[in-house]
This record gives sequence, structure tokens and C-alpha cells, in this order.
Amino acid sequence: DDRLLRRSISYAIERKKSEEALLSAQNTLEKRVNERTLELKERYDEIEQLLCAISNDLILPLVTIKGFLGYLKKDVASGGRQRIEIDLGLIGDAVERMEALLIRALDVSSVGKLSGRREKVSYGEIVEEALSLTADKINAFKASIAIASDLPMVNVDRARIVDVLVSLIENCIRHNCSSRPLKIEIGYQEKDGEIVFFVRDNGTGIDQKSQKDIFSLFYRNSAAENSLAGLALSRRIIEVHGGRMWINSNESEGCSVYFTLPESIVV
Repeated sequence: DDRLLRRSISYAIERKKSEEALLSAQNTLEKRVNERTLELKERYDEIEQLLCAISNDLILPLVTIKGFLGYLKKDVASGGRQRIEIDLGLIGDAVERMEALLIRALDVSSVGKLSGRREKVSYGEIVEEALSLTADKINAFKASIAIASDLPMVNVDRARIVDVLVSLIENCIRHNCSSRPLKIEIGYQEKDGEIVFFVRDNGTGIDQKSQKDIFSLFYRNSAAENSLAGLALSRRIIEVHGGRMWINSNESEGCSVYFTLPESIVV
């Protein structure tokens, strides 16, 4: 009868909706599993790079220290003061290299651990703190700083985001162009419903070849090695906050580093 027919149709419709909802949930779960698997693979690759870098980079300074300790003993015995000073200087250089490597390893191991004290704070306050920490370098290069007004509120581990801005500002200074005064712009823009922060300069920029591996933890590029490691660690901090970081740069035309911070609110 019509009542039974209505019940059958209603049951069929509900069953179809349930199947579609289950399929959607399954697809969403598979997507999240794939994303997590890819993320874990990236982390594993970085850990592997870290172990490889530590093992390889520690060998050379250790060999240097061991070798010059032998020379030092001979020079002490012979009373050669000048040779002793040279030996000590080379040993000191090797120790500094080891210290820098181990400090970076500690940074990598702790970067995923936020203090747990996220706070709602004006992004402008974070910018001012970062500028105060880099004031000496900014003044030394006579860089001009332009800061956007009415910066948003953010919910972050303040100390970590200050570290990010310090790293980005120092990166601007490190890659300044000698033919023109350095200008650094710090601000934000609203795009596709989210707030995008940026640090922009008019320096030498980053060539396309380097951009491919710019966020690799142990990417090497002579004098730029430390600044690139700073970019990699900065991106990790942003990712731990649930955001993203990317760059837009043309060689000799400056560089812009963009990043997002979820829960940012324009006042």
C-alpha cells in the first residue's frame, strides 16, 4: 500500500544518505592519513639528514682537533710560542664549528615543542620586540623599516614567533644589496579569507635554483648556509602553529617571505 511504499522510499533515501556520508568520511580519513603519512616521511627524512649531517660534519673538526693537539704537544715541548698560538687558534675554530652544529641540532630537536603558553597578543608587540633584538644590526646597515598600522591580534607562543621574525629580519640584512639602501617592510594582507603576514626586502633576492631547497634544514650554500637553516626552522615553527610559510623572490629584486597564523584577528 502507499504507506508501505512511503516507508520503503524513505528508508532507501536515508540509506543512500548514510552511504554517502560514510563514503565522504572514508575519503576524508584517507586524505588525512595520506597527509599524515607524507608529513611523517618528511620528518623522518629530516631526522636522517640531521644524523648524517652530525656524523659527517663532526668528523672533520674532530680530526682537526686531534691532529693539532699532537702538534701542540710538540710545540709546547720546543717552546715555539708563535706555533702554539696557531695551534690553539685552529683548535678553537674546530670547536666553534662543532658547537654551531650541535646548537643547530638542539634547535631542530626542540622546534616542534611549543612552550604550551599560547597567548592572545598584538602582532605589533611581537614585531617591536623582534626589532629591538635586531636593532644593532639594523642600525649598522642603516636599514629603513616600514611597519603596517593596525596589525592583527594573534594566538601564539610569543617567544617562538619573535624568533621567526628575528630570523627573517636578519635574513633581510644578510642579503642586502650594496648598490641601494636596505628597506624592510613588515605587514599583512587579507587573501582568500585568511590573514597572510609578510617580511619583505629590496635586497639581492634568492635565485630560482636555491628556492627549490630553501626550506631544507641542511641545505648548503656557502655564506648563506646559516640564513637558510634559519628559514627552515622558522617554517617549522609556523607549521607547529598550524600555519604555512612560503617565499616569493626574484634574484636582484628582493625577497618576500609570507606565512599564516590561524586564529589571527584583524582588530
